[in-house]
Amino acid sequence: MSSTMISVDLQTNSFSVSGKSVRVAPMHAELLTMLEGRYRIQDYITYEAIEFGLYGNTLECDRPADPLNVIAVMACNLRKKLKPHGYDIKSVFGRGLYLVHIEEMDITLAFAGAEFIN
Repeated sequence: MSSTMISVDLQTNSFSVSGKSVRVAPMHAELLTMLEGRYRIQDYITYEAIEFGLYGNTLECDRPADPLNVIAVMACNLRKKLKPHGYDIKSVFGRGLYLVHIEEMDITLAFAGAEFIN
């Protein structure tokens, strides 16, 4: 795990890395909280769990018609804010998302001899 841990503050809708704080939208903060929790145990979170976490107590008529698309767009927007701070969101095709520290990912892939395609 990284020595520059990410932390999420739901009260201020922000995340911080190495003392630098970045504001995000409330739903983005919720998603990042779920991803950060799974990052600590080095696992991905399923799209179903993300959907329930974001919309679990929402009436059906108030939910988006295509929640997976909304989650994909939120992940894309979060990536833009996370990358300058050394983090990224990766997808497990058809299953879910996970948070990675970019330096750790590069070291792991180089060590394994894998070719990284972004």
